Amino acid sequence: MKYRQTKLTQPPNEKGFGTEKDKTPVFRNQLTSSEILQKLNFYSEVLDIVKFFSQKLIGLLKGVPIVVAFSDAQGYLLELFGDPLVHQMVAQSGIKRGIQFIEQECGPNVVSRALQEDRPVKLIGDDHAYEALHGVACYGAVIHNMDKSLPIGTLSIMAPIGEAHDYFLPLLVTAVDSIERQLLLAHNNRTLDVLNRMILESTPNAVVIVNEKGIVRECNNLFEAYLGIRSEDIIGRPAATIPYVGEYLDRSVRGQTRYQDVELNIPKPEESAARICLFDCYPILDTSKCPSGALGQLKDITERSRTEQLLIQAEKMSVAGQLGAAFAHEVRNPLMVLKGFFQLISEEYSVKSDYVNIMMDEFRGIEEIVQEFLSVSRPRGSTYRKCDIGCVLTSTVSLISPMTRMKGITISTDIAKDDLFVLGDEHNIKQIIINLLNNAMDAMEHPGSIYVSAKLNDTKTNVQIEIQDEGAGIDPNIFSKLGTPFYTTKEKGTGLGLTVCSILIEQHNGTIHFRNRNEGGTSVILEFPAFQSKATESNRDDDKVS
Repeated sequence: MKYRQTKLTQPPNEKGFGTEKDKTPVFRNQLTSSEILQKLNFYSEVLDIVKFFSQKLIGLLKGVPIVVAFSDAQGYLLELFGDPLVHQMVAQSGIKRGIQFIEQECGPNVVSRALQEDRPVKLIGDDHAYEALHGVACYGAVIHNMDKSLPIGTLSIMAPIGEAHDYFLPLLVTAVDSIERQLLLAHNNRTLDVLNRMILESTPNAVVIVNEKGIVRECNNLFEAYLGIRSEDIIGRPAATIPYVGEYLDRSVRGQTRYQDVELNIPKPEESAARICLFDCYPILDTSKCPSGALGQLKDITERSRTEQLLIQAEKMSVAGQLGAAFAHEVRNPLMVLKGFFQLISEEYSVKSDYVNIMMDEFRGIEEIVQEFLSVSRPRGSTYRKCDIGCVLTSTVSLISPMTRMKGITISTDIAKDDLFVLGDEHNIKQIIINLLNNAMDAMEHPGSIYVSAKLNDTKTNVQIEIQDEGAGIDPNIFSKLGTPFYTTKEKGTGLGLTVCSILIEQHNGTIHFRNRNEGGTSVILEFPAFQSKATESNRDDDKVS
């Protein structure tokens, strides 16, 4: 930082302090306003501490008119505190913010002497070279850096000579010592803050810290990311206002309550899926065992939870397969015998009755249930070829349209003109669509519309199929249960339709998602990988699912 020096307005005499008739010192080196501002910004932390202890010093000498001044290591006066009358007196002597104390130019002064001799000094009355300062007593001491190797600046006391006292210098030295210790403490706190920040940011968990009043003091970047908030929006505010975790933090501070492994579902910003977290919260106690705040942390267990759900689902599927195989074995053969004999009797005796039709319908219904169990226990072999999803949807909708018309339901389609090709088994994909369309019809208690669309997703990597109905929608509490074997909300359902769909979709490396529409009804979204190359087809064509 460079500072402008004013030109000498008059040459010094042989003593270096101006002419014999000079009554006030002339400070030839002065900072400009912008240079003063730069210095004040540079020394802002030091000045805050100096101001605090200067006011303490002035308070101790209450009733004694003094001014406390801070100068930097180059002797530039940067700040004055204290009695307004003494301010005015020293200002008349040319002493003001921005002047530089140089003994060769302005005569003996405590700032230059203290810096040169590196010890506390005092100048009383005519110890000063200039008459304007003969009525002033000055005391000065150097403020050092942390290891005492370099001066930061000086602290000075100026008082009318009639108010001077021998204890001024010890008081000044004590104040300087306190300032140095506070500067060291501030430095250590900054170092600790850096270390704390490094620890906070290196931990794999989202962390938030609140003080003893329940005010948020700090949080790391993961905490911001998990909750979708900015640190500047919560730091300094009550912890109770933080969503999802605020009430736990508040209780922990006020009641010293400890929470561990509280499972929270936190929606991900701009995503439909939630983040599953375990939340721990601990009260922070000081050395006297008194509460001084609380620490909370969120651990993301989304992937672990998904893995556990997949394992549970796989176990359920295994049980379902075993039950399905046993059920099919025990029921199918007797069922075929009963159905055959019933048809034989009705034909032999020429029975023509509505009861016969009803019984045949019931036989077919039982056969469908048996077939669903067989689909779970022993999926049919699949041959994967290049399939046109647009053609599959068109033919499937045509197949099911007569049933929908009987219920007063219309089906409309919107199939994009893109190449909607996937590598899959056409029969299995049709089975998926039929099951989902049947669910859509069952969900609609009154006439309405079903909307079926197909397109490439935004990245052109997946073919996306969406089926929308105008039913009552799905209870959000059962979203996670959809596809679970034997779970159904239908009176006569087996709970295997969506299970079969899930198996077939997984075999095609696809995904299925459900969501409730704002305007009512449910939307089911299927995605299959778009067909890539013949090499991929040949690889999958050899892949048989047995």
